[in-house]
Amino acid sequence: MDTPVVSKPWFNARRYGIGWRPVTWQGWVASGAFVALVFGVTRVTDNPAAIAISVAVLVGLLALVCYLTGGKPGPLRPDNDDQTSHGAK
Repeated sequence: MDTPVVSKPWFNARRYGIGWRPVTWQGWVASGAFVALVFGVTRVTDNPAAIAISVAVLVGLLALVCYLTGGKPGPLRPDNDDQTSHGAK
């Protein structure tokens, strides 16, 4: 799926590296909720296996939200604008 399910994408592909970055307040809220939930999981249990499984599920859910609201992950492909901004012609 290349088209997000929302009218304005919450996440865009990262310029460097693989993944997404939040670009709207909704994306920032989703990212903040992810961090809060991971922090909460580490405070609720001391079982390393439970923490690992919970964090893996949360990462999967965040990746799904990013994909559905932002499209494909990954670095942006260099285009003419990127090349000219670095002085190359």
